[in-house]
Amino acid sequence: MSLSLFIVQSPLQLLNAIEASYALGKNGHYIVIYRNKNNLSRMRKLAELYSLNDVDYISAGLFSHFFVNFRTRMRYREIVGKVDTIIYGSLAMWAINLITYLKPKTLYMVDDGQQTVNLLVNPEATRLAKRSGKKLSHILSNSIFFTYYTDIAALSNVRHIPNTLEHVKTGLTQNPATPNIPPLDNNDILFIGANIFDKYNDFTGTLEKIVKHAESKRKKIFYVMHRFDCEETINILADKHNFTAVKYDYPLELIFSLLWSKNQPEVWGVGSTAIDTVLLMFPDAKVQIFSLDSTRFYKIKDRLAFSSLLSMYRTNASVDVIDLY
Repeated sequence: MSLSLFIVQSPLQLLNAIEASYALGKNGHYIVIYRNKNNLSRMRKLAELYSLNDVDYISAGLFSHFFVNFRTRMRYREIVGKVDTIIYGSLAMWAINLITYLKPKTLYMVDDGQQTVNLLVNPEATRLAKRSGKKLSHILSNSIFFTYYTDIAALSNVRHIPNTLEHVKTGLTQNPATPNIPPLDNNDILFIGANIFDKYNDFTGTLEKIVKHAESKRKKIFYVMHRFDCEETINILADKHNFTAVKYDYPLELIFSLLWSKNQPEVWGVGSTAIDTVLLMFPDAKVQIFSLDSTRFYKIKDRLAFSSLLSMYRTNASVDVIDLY
């Protein structure tokens, strides 16, 4: 008996793992690691939406204990040596150790936003490369990337399969459990937050410039927060500058069509995985990207990742890049 195992640690990883399951024809057991109750809630809702039944939810704080006892837990003891395929999104040390221990025949890595871009552009520059020694290099060299970033993967000579998110998009429109979210007006701007709040020097100043740009067009921003955005700070800025800010319990990929499809408002952002998936799933969307000053990122890996994304946007006919600096 061969078995497929899915190992994920974020809502986006889980979303892409679900897509991979359908695209690759793989069904199996999901190990879902969560860091807090909010993350757990989001991933449970995704699992319910796509009818996942064979799932273990494990707190990240308890996972070291879980792994130590991996050999003794009958449920997992029975699968050692029988795991044919692992589809993973996380490259935390626990995931690296688990993959190394199970020794699957086939490995697929699903997208995890900026981490995926970092790995494709320069895997040796990641923090994990220093901690994991040869383990990370071995795993990556034996993995097939299931990714939207096919251009970057090709340039990096990485084995890959395109992730089109076709099942995710179809499942959303056909599933009665889809959340009830009203559509935006065509005078709104659907602004998609990115994971830069604590990574970029002058986040507030950049957002204020973008709000003024919207005001000059007599439009109002509807800011969909990234899960790592500071909700308190964004709400203070929203009150100060008269725009709407929300944080949903679902990944944007699942709710975008509900917000956008009826009136198709403009889509703005500074670059993120959510923007990339929107372009993939909804090619008619009118997208504006506000370029960031790469020198203002605190870490080199983030400068490289956003510079790579910006280069892609500049060559995409569906994207209008606006220079803020």
